[in-house]
Amino acid sequence: MLTLRTYLGLLGLELTGGAKPTPADYAMLSEAIKDRPDARSIQTMMLRSMSQAVYQADNMRYFGLNYEAYTHFTSPIRRYPDLLVHRAIRYLIRGEGRPVVRQAHRVVGSETLKERKIYGYNHADMDAFGDSCSVTERRADEATRDVEAWLKCQYVEQHLGEPFDGVVTAVTSFGLFVELQGLFVDGLVHISGLGQDYFVHDMEHQAIIGERTGRVFRLGDTLKVKVANVNLEQRKIDLSLDDAAPRTRKKVERNDQTELEMQLAQLPPIELGGRSKPKSSVKGADAKAEAGKDSKESSGKAKKKRRPPVSKGKRIRQKKSASAASASKPSASAAKKPKKPKKPKKSNAKPKAKD
Repeated sequence: MLTLRTYLGLLGLELTGGAKPTPADYAMLSEAIKDRPDARSIQTMMLRSMSQAVYQADNMRYFGLNYEAYTHFTSPIRRYPDLLVHRAIRYLIRGEGRPVVRQAHRVVGSETLKERKIYGYNHADMDAFGDSCSVTERRADEATRDVEAWLKCQYVEQHLGEPFDGVVTAVTSFGLFVELQGLFVDGLVHISGLGQDYFVHDMEHQAIIGERTGRVFRLGDTLKVKVANVNLEQRKIDLSLDDAAPRTRKKVERNDQTELEMQLAQLPPIELGGRSKPKSSVKGADAKAEAGKDSKESSGKAKKKRRPPVSKGKRIRQKKSASAASASKPSASAAKKPKKPKKPKKSNAKPKAKD
């Protein structure tokens, strides 16, 4: 009940009746929301606030219809509770219930059955039947919902990329659940697809708020969405915001800047190397630029051109031709320096006297 009242308070609605609202209070609320686009989601929350119906032997009155005595059955019989109800009605008509059921008439030609054969159950038996029927009904409802979810996914898969009008039916920490209007199909808009911002989940107000842009997604908001992906095996439908729809963004003013952004704005510019830029004159900067240019040119000249690779056979032929050329031609040093004539050697021997 507290969850329903919180939900209604966020939408500007109220459920009267205090801690124990009556069927009349619920009827007034249903009348107030009948023309709203999110009426179906509100009705779902109203049903969840009530106690889940169970089968039991004791009469606890029907809250939704505000009946003191109530039972129902299908025709033809499709469920075991229907069969038990049929047996009870026959027991009242043909057996001990004759003074109570005054408008019941016996079918002409029908035979009178024995009491044990008509309705041979006591109070404990009916309680056991009620528990068993309640459990099997929950299981049948789950199977029905699973089949319906599969059929919804199969239908929506044919409309991939198409825009739809939707209503936010649930807000979670990981995104928004949006119901496609006219189809009664729910899909998820993941929080990563809400925009280029860091979004925070406000559980108290059932909203998701962007820290930088200030954009707010609330429960009951109408959105323009597209079908992004459908997973039949997992019964999941992924939606995305329609980019063509107008988006209201809050401009970030100077006063809205964080303290960290203001401190960063006051710091001096930083080079890629991580050092602050020195204050220098224009001439000094031009001289450094020319020096750097000259050094690049000189280093480029000093670099040798890379020769293409030479095969082994070619290298052998080059060596042979080089050795033959060196043998046939004198060396450069020999051609440049002429040979000096040999000087006669001095001798200590005395010259012979001529005769």
